[in-house]
Formats: sequence, C-alpha cells, structure tokens
Amino acid sequence: TKQCKAIDYSQAAPDGPWEGDGYQRRRDVRLELAKYLISIQRFSQARTQLLVASGNAPNQPKVQLQIAGMLEQCQSQADALQIYRTLAKQRDPSWQALAGAGRTAYQLGQFVLAHHYLDRALYARGFATQPITVQAAIRKMQSTTSQILALYPSTDLTIRERARRI
Repeated sequence: TKQCKAIDYSQAAPDGPWEGDGYQRRRDVRLELAKYLISIQRFSQARTQLLVASGNAPNQPKVQLQIAGMLEQCQSQADALQIYRTLAKQRDPSWQALAGAGRTAYQLGQFVLAHHYLDRALYARGFATQPITVQAAIRKMQSTTSQILALYPSTDLTIRERARRI
C-alpha cells in the first residue's frame, strides 16, 4: 500500500547521503517519521525511531523534551521517564522536565519518585506562568501522591507506625 511505501522510504531516508547538517537532518526525519507512526498508532515503530533520535540529540534539552513527550504518546512511559530524569538532573532544570518526570513516574506507579519531581515542578521557574489547567493537573497529581505516601507503610518506618498507617 501507499502507506507502507511511505514508511519504507522514510525509514531509509536517514541512511542516505546528506550534505551539510546531515546529523540534524537525519534526526529531524526520524522525528517526522515518528510523528506519522504515532498518528497511525504504530507505537512500537515510533518508539524505535524516537530512541535513535534521542541518541542523536544528547545535549539538546528542547529536542529531548519533545522526544520524551512523543514517547509518552507511544505509551512508552519508562523511556520518557528516563529522558525526563536526565533533564531534571541538569542545573536549573525546566519545569517541563520536572513535571514530565513526575507525571510519568506517577503513571508507572512510582509514587515516591513522582512526589519528588512533582513537588519540584511546583516551584520551578516558569511553572507559575503556565495555564491554570496545567498547574491544576500537576497540583492534583502531587496531592494524590502525598495522600498515597501518607498511607503507604514504608519499610523505613517503625513497626508501630507501619501498623498505624495500615
């Protein structure tokens, strides 16, 4: 079909000869192909293209944020979390990286980690300028993680405190 031929051509394009900014152009072609694959719900193939593109943009936080967001669309939260956590380790990380790490950790049921990143996102530069709906979603997830952790019988607690929480 035409759809399959378009995918085949797009997959072969990064391997072709590129003049000038070949490195960047190859990555851009992969990202464009991944967007298309996501739109037709071929998440596994899109994930592969995104992981390769991520390796081609190691020191580009904006591109990495874009890739992590697309990995979330591919239902690959673990891969997105890894990218977000790497970005969150940078000096003065963006609120998007912190919120992304918190959101994906939350979706994976890693509530201690989610709480950590969501809490940091609330106080990160630029968060207060986001739309109210975005702020509310982050606050709600952070509140939920607080509630879950208050009930969670952590092994770090004394036996008496664990029993009380249970």
